[in-house]
Amino acid sequence: MLTFEHVSSSWGSAYGWERQDKLSSATLVDLRFHYFLGDVRISDDHGVVLDTKIGSVGILDFAISMLAIAEQMTTRQDAASEYRFKESNDWISVLKVGDDVFLACSSAPGIAQASFGEFTDQAGRFLATTLDQLSSDFPALALNREVASIRKKLP
Repeated sequence: MLTFEHVSSSWGSAYGWERQDKLSSATLVDLRFHYFLGDVRISDDHGVVLDTKIGSVGILDFAISMLAIAEQMTTRQDAASEYRFKESNDWISVLKVGDDVFLACSSAPGIAQASFGEFTDQAGRFLATTLDQLSSDFPALALNREVASIRKKLP
């Protein structure tokens, strides 16, 4: 099974943006790029692990972008897309060939593989569980209108 995970680097810290600002009124740009930084890991059933070692990946941006990539590929038999990390020159490429998806990362060897349906399901689940966890850890985030808007768009 394809899985997406995040490893936080800042939101447990007393010095992160999450502790210094009002999450209930933060803009979508701030939520995506300045809050909740860490690393991401994608793994598959074949033992392939694609992970970043940047430490400053905007977790919400990554989660939103993975679901957007899946949605853009839905109507196409073959498609390619790339997520470029804003914090470095690294990238994750997503290639859809028929009903299969292949993911590669510039910072890790190997190619993760899954069905397109599984990729789409896991991207949506990753965004939903990330929002749930962050809203639990930071209750003010649940009051943010941008977060409410994102939740309405979840599959």
